[in-house]
Order: sequence, then C-alpha cells, then structure tokens
Amino acid sequence: MNLFLLALLSLGVVLAGMLACGIGLSFAIPVTWLSALVAYRWLQFGHRAALDHPGTTTPQLAGA
Repeated sequence: MNLFLLALLSLGVVLAGMLACGIGLSFAIPVTWLSALVAYRWLQFGHRAALDHPGTTTPQLAGA
C-alpha cells in the first residue's frame, strides 16, 4: 500500500512538473527517481537503511 501511495505521489509530482510548461520536469524527475531509490533501499534494509555501517561513519545511502 505504501508503494502504491508513493507511485501516486510521484505521478502527481511529475504532472505538476508538466503543468509548469515542462520546466518543472527538471525538478520532478530527479525527485521521483530519488524517492524510488530510497524506497528500494528501505525495502532492502528496513529501518537500518538510514543507519551507518557497523564500525564506520559512512552512511549506507551515501554509496548508492
């Protein structure tokens, strides 16, 4: 259900970008792409997706 809501939100962001004469797509497409990336990492690692690797200071999302 959360992925469905994310898809609807992403569709709304892209449509809003299209309504701004296409200029908004330069903002909308990266935002939707990054939201999908974060959702994928959250599905992959759960709540640990936002935590650091054990013993390091490098966040897991920094290498993605």
